[in-house]
Amino acid sequence: EVTVVDKREQLLSLLDKEIGLHLQKALSEIDLKMVGNTEFQRIEKTEEGVTLYCKGDKVLKAEMLLYALGRMASVDGLGMEKVGIAVDGKGHIPVNPLFQTIVPNIYAVGDVIGGPTLAATSFEQGRLAARHAFGAQTHYFSSFYPIGIYTIPEISSCGYTEEQLEELGFHYEVGRAYYYEIARNQIVGNDPGMFKILFHRETLEILGIHIIGRGATENIHIGQVAMTFNARIDYFIDQVFNYPTYAEGYRIAALNGFNKVKHRK
Repeated sequence: EVTVVDKREQLLSLLDKEIGLHLQKALSEIDLKMVGNTEFQRIEKTEEGVTLYCKGDKVLKAEMLLYALGRMASVDGLGMEKVGIAVDGKGHIPVNPLFQTIVPNIYAVGDVIGGPTLAATSFEQGRLAARHAFGAQTHYFSSFYPIGIYTIPEISSCGYTEEQLEELGFHYEVGRAYYYEIARNQIVGNDPGMFKILFHRETLEILGIHIIGRGATENIHIGQVAMTFNARIDYFIDQVFNYPTYAEGYRIAALNGFNKVKHRK
């Protein structure tokens, strides 16, 4: 049994809230308990293990404790100060849109420059920096890319979350496809999961795609490509997908969402 203590309400607060709640439910089924809105005060080692004292008089005991306070860029020992490069307040190396530091012939990419701190984005940053350094034609780093989280179950997303659309005042609708509706999932073993597609209520343009479940980090790329050419939700309805595949979830979710708009009219 594992207990996660977090000062935030839910795990991975960057996620669409509904997806985050699905993750917590799935993790609870493999004996992982989430204790949110809780801050620790002190940790005490005992003969049995450790005792965690939290604000509000909450006390938790365990055999072992892993304390994770985030990540810091590993820049010590690079000797940057010798060429006049300093880190910012968060310990990251400042760069311009071409990944040049304050010294134009020195570039920095990846986790040392801050978010998004993903392997895939770091690869692309490195490629673009190398092209610019060698005088090859290049472009600025794209602000549109998928996020993949290799939890059990997997999570992947691109575009807006539902909370962001609400804050921005979008007229949006949601299409959902649960994994139990997908034949391939029934064959594999009925894993938990869902497709969630957010789209504009009037124009039908796809605004965000969120997937949790087996194969999420693979299946997200179909939606990513569709969003790059401003596809509408009915684009997925009109496509024929291989059967049985997880990719069918796009069509099921699109039908679910489109029918809500159609009947509202």
